[in-house]
Amino acid sequence: MKKIVCLFVCLFVGAANATPMTSSAEFDAGSTLIDFDTLATGIAVNNQYSGLGLTISGTAGNDGTGASTTVVTSSWDPIYIGNLSNAWDGSVIFDFSFGISQFGLELIDALPSYISVYDSANNLIESLTTTISGDNVFTGIDTGSTLFTRAIVSGSFYAVDDVQFSAASVPEPATFALLGLGLAGIGFSRKKKTA
Repeated sequence: MKKIVCLFVCLFVGAANATPMTSSAEFDAGSTLIDFDTLATGIAVNNQYSGLGLTISGTAGNDGTGASTTVVTSSWDPIYIGNLSNAWDGSVIFDFSFGISQFGLELIDALPSYISVYDSANNLIESLTTTISGDNVFTGIDTGSTLFTRAIVSGSFYAVDDVQFSAASVPEPATFALLGLGLAGIGFSRKKKTA
């Protein structure tokens, strides 16, 4: 029994800590980029990307708290999004219909802000504080094998551009086959010892 417990502990206990991303080049192949440039100004973006499995919303407070606000497009960069009804302060919330492991974006005029990512049960996985300031500064988070379905960007007087995300990679069938063979071998050796 100890061997089986050890095997499960070694395989499934805790993923590596999330790591900050500093460039869009760090994304896995096949990532999705949304630059908002195909939208006109003044458009609410909440359901604009539902075909990609993404819904965007906003709140007046940090961490997705406070009154709901509308996230709209604005022309400056040339198109970016922000929380216009709350003077660009608060949160922009990205909800995904599937698990992702990488998320990043460009922040515009960001004072210290942060990105928090949550699992499908809305449990906080990791929060990344950014101290950047300036136009179009990339920041992101990579959780490795830990999946999340919500990312919240919070801060004061900022806008968002070039949102990029990557769906979690699915283990190959050969990986599952090896795991099955290993478990079968342990079970067989255990059965043989008790006989």
